[in-house]
Amino acid sequence: MLNVLGRGSFGAVMMVRYKQDGRIFAIKILKKSAMDATDMQNAMEERQILQRVKHPYVSSLVFAFQTSERLYLGMKFYAAGDLFYHLNQKGGGLPLADARLYAAELVLAISYLHSLNILYRDLK
Repeated sequence: MLNVLGRGSFGAVMMVRYKQDGRIFAIKILKKSAMDATDMQNAMEERQILQRVKHPYVSSLVFAFQTSERLYLGMKFYAAGDLFYHLNQKGGGLPLADARLYAAELVLAISYLHSLNILYRDLK
């Protein structure tokens, strides 16, 4: 484990390095004890959705596994950060050219998800 990227009510997202080849991943670790049956169902649906999604502007699932205590969802790590990070770096705004680029990427990503009948609710 290299770094904590974020925390939520069910667990955390960590930056990890695969020892065999040095690749970096973001791994979402969910505590089963913090989840009810609906939460578990939602986590399993998230896994299924992430397995289907293959698009350059949408994070994709690389691996997943579980133990008796936790669920693990390993995703590609984006070193450049998320949109929220870039907005904060620029003082809450973006130059017009950057805003246009990000808006175009968002439209492409959301259009792709909608083509798969997926509603995206966690924009970052």
